[in-house]
Amino acid sequence: MKSYPWLNSYLRDSDLTRIRDAVKKAERGTSAELVPMIVRRSSTVGHVFPLIFLFLLSLYLYVHQECVDMLEWNVWILDSIALVMVGVFAFGLSRLHWFQRFLVTPGDQESQVEQRALSEFLKTQTNHTDGSTGVLLFISLLEKKAVVLADVAIDRKVEKGAWESVIASLTDGVRSKDLCGGICAALEKCGELLDASFPIQADDQNELSDELIIKE
Repeated sequence: MKSYPWLNSYLRDSDLTRIRDAVKKAERGTSAELVPMIVRRSSTVGHVFPLIFLFLLSLYLYVHQECVDMLEWNVWILDSIALVMVGVFAFGLSRLHWFQRFLVTPGDQESQVEQRALSEFLKTQTNHTDGSTGVLLFISLLEKKAVVLADVAIDRKVEKGAWESVIASLTDGVRSKDLCGGICAALEKCGELLDASFPIQADDQNELSDELIIKE
């Protein structure tokens, strides 16, 4: 597996095999094509570093005069050192997921996760199966949110509320740092949900990969 440091505490290499096998098992009784995917984040976080930097800089300026009175250094030396330290500290904080999440409003998180899920649904060609029976199980790690998108044939027969238990399994896996368990449970529920309405056909072909898709 390609190295994804941000995923190390959530998944092991052996988990990829378990997830692939869970996809195959879930698809054994249904013509649906199940596509599990994890992305690092969906929200834009380019604003996080400058916001933290400006906040820390304002704190420095607030205590600046007191520091100048206490030290005998030239002011420009003090300012230069402080600017570098503020920049380094702000950069470090801006890389933390909980800081990024804190500085993106819940509404923006919700909409950007849904937009990313729809984009990936199209990019992965989950909407290009012969029977229009593709289903994307999408997890966005930063926001700790999940989305399930089904192609038109399934969407016509399965009410949106029916996916809530699948989404709950995915998000529970994120919160407990057991992504493999959450994804496998979600896949099992998908199989149970789709077996009756979309039974396996004699000429069924595996049109989409069974591998877990991981993206930044």
